[in-house]
Amino acid sequence: MRLNTSSSQAIVGIAKVRKISDTADWLHGVYVKTTWRNQGIARKLMTFIQKQTKTSQIFTFPLSHLKNFYLKLGYQPIEPSTLPNTLQIRYQNALAQHKKWLCMSTNKVTNKISSPPPINN
Repeated sequence: MRLNTSSSQAIVGIAKVRKISDTADWLHGVYVKTTWRNQGIARKLMTFIQKQTKTSQIFTFPLSHLKNFYLKLGYQPIEPSTLPNTLQIRYQNALAQHKKWLCMSTNKVTNKISSPPPINN
């Protein structure tokens, strides 16, 4: 997913989601251009993903300093052993490379995300 500003077609943020199974997706990454950060864009991307994905669960591996951001969006820390096998392998490989990833998930049936504020240009 790409997010454009209302006044131009410049891409200011992206999010990548991969289908893992019929019931789960993997939020592979979220990025917002530096000059557009702290304006609710990442939250808007994440809210869009929550609404558009057809699965009931989304897994993600955010960087540790983003824990509170993800918690506010309804994600919860989970044990890596509960991940689908393909994601367990990716997560363990990242830890072996000393990446500081968290293991988190949200259940769209039980977690609700409030609407983000509009983007002001």
